[in-house]
Amino acid sequence: MPGPKLPHFQADLALPKRVDAVVVGGGIIGASTALELAERGHSVLLCEKGQIAGEQSSRNWGWVRLSQRDPREIPLMLESMSIWQGLEARTGYQTGYHRCGSLFVANTTKRRAHLQRWAQNLQDFDAASEMVRGDALQPLLPGHQGQIHSALSTPIDGRAEPQWATHAIAMGARDAGAAVITNCAVRSVDIQAGQVAGVITERGRVACR
Repeated sequence: MPGPKLPHFQADLALPKRVDAVVVGGGIIGASTALELAERGHSVLLCEKGQIAGEQSSRNWGWVRLSQRDPREIPLMLESMSIWQGLEARTGYQTGYHRCGSLFVANTTKRRAHLQRWAQNLQDFDAASEMVRGDALQPLLPGHQGQIHSALSTPIDGRAEPQWATHAIAMGARDAGAAVITNCAVRSVDIQAGQVAGVITERGRVACR
């Protein structure tokens, strides 16, 4: 099923001659980096070879999910969830983020044991996740007819709309002062005296630190 229509991003036209930092790639990582740098007072160019969120950043499932991650990622994901809750207010644009919770279901005792073991990773964090079964599943999966033994419920999990989120972040970065150029690939990094001095793009050189 197709998602919402991808919003039009009105990119800047003029390539700056000099900035503090050039961010290469207009996916969600690049857009987020540009937003952080611009909000901290740095001059920034976000340079994208195609369109903002033109590839994987608009084609994923959009999960902002704690459950079933590598345990080493848990602190990072908790911080990420905190950021996502305020991202629409921060950027002024719609991301589609909401906390909907997640369920990872088990139809065997082996699968249930696996989920229970994973849930133990959250014991040292302020993040609720619990196994539910029987009648407790019905409100979470109303009308389900599958052979579900039990499920791991993580209410703080959520999702954003991939076809909105990166655009929102990139527009927030531009509003914070970043230049955003699309259809302009960075071809190489200009190294002088062993240090980064700029980048060479399809439209010319941009000096940067």
